Amino acid sequence: MPDLHALVVHFTIALLAVSVTSDFLFLISGKEKFRRISRSLLIPGTLAALAAVVSGMLARNALEIPQGLENNIARHQWSGIMTLIAFVLLCLFRYGLAVSIRESKPFRWAYYAVSVLGLIFLFRTGFLGGELVLKFGIGADANNRKLPLVKPSFENEE
Repeated sequence: MPDLHALVVHFTIALLAVSVTSDFLFLISGKEKFRRISRSLLIPGTLAALAAVVSGMLARNALEIPQGLENNIARHQWSGIMTLIAFVLLCLFRYGLAVSIRESKPFRWAYYAVSVLGLIFLFRTGFLGGELVLKFGIGADANNRKLPLVKPSFENEE
């Protein structure tokens, strides 16, 4: 199950990040193609976020969690749930309200505020998940690991 979670989260990040970015490009440029891109990616990205949350919860139950990492995993999990809630709200805003409401200025500001919050939670969740794998080895099979877990370095090596 951890493998499924690792696969799904990358699609989630890509789809939702491009959707929100396209929304802001539409806001800046007024080009309709950006609005179409955002609309076409929001629902698949939100469904991918739902799959990421569910597969993450299943993975958590399937893994043996080392002592002391429960808080790290809980932070990652709650950040993922907050990401999902933000993007479900965006879907409801975009597809569940009358056009007259969606096009009002206060609504648009609320929509973009939730978009920013969703993006912040999305990247926070990704960072926390990456930390769990790269720093603590959660979900990594120690028997099949070819390289030790090390932090990348950009310093000149001689």
